[in-house]
Amino acid sequence: INWPKDTLLIDEICYLEDIGDEITGVPSWDEASFPCSNLTYTYDDLIFYIAEGACQKLVRTWTVVDWCQPERLWEYSQVIKLINTIQPEISPSSCSNMIYEDAEALGNCLVRIDDLTAELSENQLSCTKNPIWRYRIDLYNNGQFEISGNGNDASGEYPYGVHRVEWEVTDDCDNVTVCDKLITIQDNIPPTAYCHGEIVIPISHTDGVEIWASDLNLASFDDCPSNPIYFSFEENVSVQNMSFDCSHIDSASSSGSHEIDLWVWDNIS
Repeated sequence: INWPKDTLLIDEICYLEDIGDEITGVPSWDEASFPCSNLTYTYDDLIFYIAEGACQKLVRTWTVVDWCQPERLWEYSQVIKLINTIQPEISPSSCSNMIYEDAEALGNCLVRIDDLTAELSENQLSCTKNPIWRYRIDLYNNGQFEISGNGNDASGEYPYGVHRVEWEVTDDCDNVTVCDKLITIQDNIPPTAYCHGEIVIPISHTDGVEIWASDLNLASFDDCPSNPIYFSFEENVSVQNMSFDCSHIDSASSSGSHEIDLWVWDNIS
Protein backbone atom coordinates (compact mmCIF):
# COMPACT_ATOMS: atom_id res chain seq x y z
CA ILE A 1 0.00 0.00 0.00
CA ASN A 2 1.28 3.43 -0.92
CA TRP A 3 0.48 5.76 1.94
CA PRO A 4 0.16 9.53 1.43
CA LYS A 5 3.25 11.45 2.41
CA ASP A 6 3.53 13.78 5.34
CA THR A 7 2.57 17.25 4.20
CA LEU A 8 3.75 20.75 5.05
CA LEU A 9 1.45 23.56 3.91
CA ILE A 10 2.99 27.04 3.90
CA ASP A 11 0.79 30.09 3.30
CA GLU A 12 -1.72 28.02 1.32
CA ILE A 13 -4.62 27.73 3.76
CA CYS A 14 -5.47 28.96 7.23
CA TYR A 15 -7.03 26.03 9.03
CA LEU A 16 -6.71 22.25 8.96
CA GLU A 17 -10.25 21.50 10.03
CA ASP A 18 -12.10 19.70 7.25
CA ILE A 19 -9.06 19.71 4.98
CA GLY A 20 -9.86 17.50 2.01
CA ASP A 21 -7.90 14.51 0.80
CA GLU A 22 -7.50 16.21 -2.56
CA ILE A 23 -4.82 18.25 -0.77
CA THR A 24 -3.35 15.58 1.50
CA GLY A 25 -3.55 12.62 -0.87
CA VAL A 26 -5.06 9.15 -0.26
CA PRO A 27 -3.73 5.59 0.03
CA SER A 28 -3.28 3.72 -3.22
CA TRP A 29 -2.38 0.18 -4.21
CA ASP A 30 -1.76 -2.04 -7.17
CA GLU A 31 -5.02 -3.81 -7.88
CA ALA A 32 -3.08 -6.69 -9.36
CA SER A 33 -1.49 -7.35 -5.99
CA PHE A 34 -4.91 -7.89 -4.42
CA PRO A 35 -6.81 -9.97 -7.01
CA CYS A 36 -9.32 -11.42 -4.57
CA SER A 37 -9.77 -8.38 -2.38
CA ASN A 38 -12.17 -5.46 -2.06
CA LEU A 39 -10.08 -2.71 -0.50
CA THR A 40 -11.37 0.60 0.76
CA TYR A 41 -10.08 3.26 3.14
CA THR A 42 -11.27 5.63 5.85
CA TYR A 43 -9.50 8.08 8.13
CA ASP A 44 -9.78 9.75 11.52
CA ASP A 45 -8.29 13.17 12.28
CA LEU A 46 -6.69 14.47 15.44
CA ILE A 47 -5.81 18.16 15.32
CA PHE A 48 -3.33 20.01 17.53
CA TYR A 49 -3.61 23.79 17.84
CA ILE A 50 -0.30 24.04 19.66
CA ALA A 51 2.47 22.42 17.67
CA GLU A 52 6.20 22.97 17.67
CA GLY A 53 7.32 24.81 14.56
CA ALA A 54 3.82 25.06 13.11
CA CYS A 55 0.56 26.89 13.53
CA GLN A 56 -1.45 23.65 13.55
CA LYS A 57 -0.71 19.96 13.21
CA LEU A 58 -3.13 17.29 12.07
CA VAL A 59 -2.52 13.57 12.48
CA ARG A 60 -4.63 11.73 9.93
CA THR A 61 -4.86 8.04 10.71
CA TRP A 62 -5.68 6.03 7.61
CA THR A 63 -7.27 2.63 7.75
CA VAL A 64 -7.39 0.33 4.74
CA VAL A 65 -9.68 -2.66 5.10
CA ASP A 66 -10.34 -5.63 2.87
CA TRP A 67 -14.10 -6.24 2.84
CA CYS A 68 -13.52 -9.75 1.55
CA GLN A 69 -11.42 -10.47 4.63
CA PRO A 70 -12.45 -7.90 7.27
CA GLU A 71 -9.82 -9.14 9.69
CA ARG A 72 -7.23 -7.84 7.26
CA LEU A 73 -6.63 -4.14 7.78
CA TRP A 74 -3.74 -1.75 7.63
CA GLU A 75 -3.23 1.55 9.46
CA TYR A 76 -0.92 4.48 8.90
CA SER A 77 -0.59 7.92 10.49
CA GLN A 78 0.04 10.82 8.16
CA VAL A 79 1.26 14.13 9.68
CA ILE A 80 0.02 17.37 8.10
CA LYS A 81 1.48 20.66 9.34
CA LEU A 82 0.29 24.17 8.64
CA ILE A 83 2.49 27.24 8.64
CA ASN A 84 1.01 30.63 7.83
CA THR A 85 3.19 33.74 7.89
CA ILE A 86 0.76 36.14 6.23
CA GLN A 87 0.15 39.03 8.59
CA PRO A 88 -3.37 40.27 9.28
CA GLU A 89 -4.25 43.50 7.49
CA ILE A 90 -5.68 46.39 9.48
CA SER A 91 -7.97 48.48 7.29
CA PRO A 92 -6.50 51.76 5.99
CA SER A 93 -9.29 53.79 7.60
CA SER A 94 -8.43 52.29 10.99
CA CYS A 95 -4.90 53.70 10.70
CA SER A 96 -5.78 57.07 9.17
CA ASN A 97 -5.47 60.24 11.22
CA MET A 98 -8.72 61.76 12.44
CA ILE A 99 -9.84 65.21 13.55
CA TYR A 100 -12.71 65.60 16.00
CA GLU A 101 -14.20 69.06 15.70
CA ASP A 102 -17.50 68.61 17.51
CA ALA A 103 -17.06 65.78 19.99
CA GLU A 104 -19.42 65.76 22.96
CA ALA A 105 -17.96 68.07 25.60
CA LEU A 106 -18.01 66.68 29.14
CA GLY A 107 -16.34 69.59 30.92
CA ASN A 108 -12.96 69.82 32.63
CA CYS A 109 -11.15 69.60 29.26
CA LEU A 110 -12.70 66.23 28.35
CA VAL A 111 -14.83 65.05 25.43
CA ARG A 112 -16.60 61.81 24.62
CA ILE A 113 -15.52 59.87 21.51
CA ASP A 114 -17.70 56.95 20.41
CA ASP A 115 -16.20 55.82 17.09
CA LEU A 116 -12.54 55.14 17.84
CA THR A 117 -12.47 51.57 16.50
CA ALA A 118 -10.39 49.36 14.21
CA GLU A 119 -11.25 46.58 11.79
CA LEU A 120 -9.50 44.14 9.46
CA SER A 121 -9.30 44.19 5.70
CA GLU A 122 -10.51 41.15 3.77
CA ASN A 123 -7.77 38.63 2.99
CA GLN A 124 -8.58 34.96 2.41
CA LEU A 125 -5.06 33.86 3.32
CA SER A 126 -4.96 35.84 6.54
CA CYS A 127 -5.94 33.61 9.47
CA THR A 128 -8.18 35.99 11.37
CA LYS A 129 -11.15 33.91 12.40
CA ASN A 130 -10.38 34.73 16.04
CA PRO A 131 -8.23 37.89 16.04
CA ILE A 132 -6.85 39.25 19.29
CA TRP A 133 -6.87 43.04 19.45
CA ARG A 134 -4.99 45.36 21.77
CA TYR A 135 -4.56 49.12 21.84
CA ARG A 136 -2.40 51.71 23.55
CA ILE A 137 -2.96 55.46 23.84
CA ASP A 138 -0.14 57.99 23.95
CA LEU A 139 -1.87 61.08 25.33
CA TYR A 140 -0.56 64.29 23.77
CA ASN A 141 1.74 62.23 21.48
CA ASN A 142 4.72 62.69 23.80
CA GLY A 143 6.17 59.18 23.52
CA GLN A 144 4.54 57.69 26.62
CA PHE A 145 1.58 55.31 26.62
CA GLU A 146 -0.75 56.14 29.49
CA ILE A 147 -3.75 53.99 28.50
CA SER A 148 -3.94 50.41 27.24
CA GLY A 149 -6.72 47.91 26.71
CA ASN A 150 -7.93 44.79 24.96
CA GLY A 151 -10.27 44.79 21.99
CA ASN A 152 -10.63 46.97 18.93
CA ASP A 153 -12.73 49.75 20.48
CA ALA A 154 -10.81 52.52 22.23
CA SER A 155 -13.78 54.87 22.50
CA GLY A 156 -14.10 56.83 25.71
CA GLU A 157 -13.19 60.11 27.37
CA TYR A 158 -10.25 62.06 25.99
CA PRO A 159 -8.75 65.48 26.70
CA TYR A 160 -8.31 68.17 24.08
CA GLY A 161 -5.11 67.83 22.08
CA VAL A 162 -3.31 65.46 19.73
CA HIS A 163 -3.05 61.83 20.82
CA ARG A 164 -1.50 58.73 19.26
CA VAL A 165 -3.45 55.48 19.07
CA GLU A 166 -1.57 52.22 18.50
CA TRP A 167 -3.56 49.24 17.26
CA GLU A 168 -2.16 45.71 17.51
CA VAL A 169 -3.84 42.58 16.16
CA THR A 170 -2.67 38.97 16.40
CA ASP A 171 -4.11 36.29 14.13
CA ASP A 172 -4.67 32.60 14.78
CA CYS A 173 -1.10 31.77 13.71
CA ASP A 174 0.47 34.40 15.97
CA ASN A 175 1.24 36.82 13.16
CA VAL A 176 1.13 40.39 14.47
CA THR A 177 0.36 43.68 12.76
CA VAL A 178 0.71 47.10 14.39
CA CYS A 179 -0.32 50.52 13.11
CA ASP A 180 -0.55 54.02 14.55
CA LYS A 181 -2.93 56.90 14.00
CA LEU A 182 -3.16 60.41 15.37
CA ILE A 183 -6.42 61.82 16.65
CA THR A 184 -6.77 65.58 17.03
CA ILE A 185 -9.48 66.72 19.41
CA GLN A 186 -10.29 70.37 18.96
CA ASP A 187 -11.66 72.63 21.65
CA ASN A 188 -14.51 74.39 19.88
CA ILE A 189 -16.23 75.76 22.97
CA PRO A 190 -15.42 79.48 23.19
CA PRO A 191 -14.36 80.97 26.52
CA THR A 192 -16.83 83.00 28.55
CA ALA A 193 -16.05 86.70 28.55
CA TYR A 194 -16.60 88.91 31.60
CA CYS A 195 -15.28 92.42 31.27
CA HIS A 196 -15.49 95.73 33.08
CA GLY A 197 -18.48 97.69 31.87
CA GLU A 198 -16.58 100.94 32.27
CA ILE A 199 -13.07 101.99 33.14
CA VAL A 200 -11.66 105.48 33.64
CA ILE A 201 -8.26 106.20 32.12
CA PRO A 202 -6.50 109.44 33.11
CA ILE A 203 -4.30 110.99 30.43
CA SER A 204 -1.52 112.75 32.24
CA HIS A 205 1.03 113.05 29.45
CA THR A 206 0.95 114.71 26.07
CA ASP A 207 2.02 111.45 24.47
CA GLY A 208 -1.21 109.89 25.72
CA VAL A 209 -1.67 106.51 27.40
CA GLU A 210 -1.60 102.92 26.24
CA ILE A 211 -4.11 100.34 27.45
CA TRP A 212 -4.16 96.60 26.94
CA ALA A 213 -7.16 94.42 26.23
CA SER A 214 -6.36 92.41 29.35
CA ASP A 215 -6.95 95.61 31.40
CA LEU A 216 -10.66 95.26 30.62
CA ASN A 217 -10.87 91.65 31.80
CA LEU A 218 -12.92 91.10 34.92
CA ALA A 219 -13.33 87.34 35.29
CA SER A 220 -13.22 85.69 31.88
CA PHE A 221 -12.70 81.92 31.89
CA ASP A 222 -12.51 78.88 29.62
CA ASP A 223 -14.36 75.58 30.01
CA CYS A 224 -10.92 73.99 30.25
CA PRO A 225 -9.30 75.66 33.27
CA SER A 226 -5.78 74.70 32.20
CA ASN A 227 -6.11 76.60 28.92
CA PRO A 228 -4.58 80.09 28.90
CA ILE A 229 -6.85 82.81 27.57
CA TYR A 230 -5.91 85.82 25.51
CA PHE A 231 -7.50 89.22 24.91
CA SER A 232 -7.71 91.53 21.93
CA PHE A 233 -9.63 94.59 20.77
CA GLU A 234 -10.49 93.16 17.35
CA GLU A 235 -11.17 89.85 15.63
CA ASN A 236 -7.44 89.73 15.20
CA VAL A 237 -5.72 88.38 18.25
CA SER A 238 -2.60 90.45 17.55
CA VAL A 239 -4.47 93.73 18.25
CA GLN A 240 -3.99 93.60 22.00
CA ASN A 241 -3.32 97.25 22.84
CA MET A 242 -4.68 100.70 22.01
CA SER A 243 -3.45 104.26 22.59
CA PHE A 244 -5.49 107.28 23.66
CA ASP A 245 -4.34 110.90 23.71
CA CYS A 246 -5.82 114.37 23.95
CA SER A 247 -7.44 114.04 20.54
CA HIS A 248 -9.86 111.59 22.13
CA ILE A 249 -11.02 114.14 24.70
CA ASP A 250 -13.82 116.72 24.32
CA SER A 251 -12.12 119.99 25.13
CA ALA A 252 -15.35 121.43 26.55
CA SER A 253 -15.79 118.71 29.13
CA SER A 254 -12.17 117.57 29.43
CA SER A 255 -13.37 113.99 29.02
CA GLY A 256 -14.24 111.53 26.33
CA SER A 257 -16.29 108.34 26.05
CA HIS A 258 -15.42 105.55 23.64
CA GLU A 259 -17.08 102.17 23.19
CA ILE A 260 -14.69 99.32 22.46
CA ASP A 261 -15.03 95.55 22.01
CA LEU A 262 -13.16 92.95 24.02
CA TRP A 263 -12.40 89.64 22.33
CA VAL A 264 -11.48 86.63 24.49
CA TRP A 265 -9.60 83.69 22.99
CA ASP A 266 -8.60 80.27 24.27
CA ASN A 267 -6.56 79.23 21.24
CA ILE A 268 -4.39 81.49 19.11
CA SER A 269 -2.55 78.79 17.15
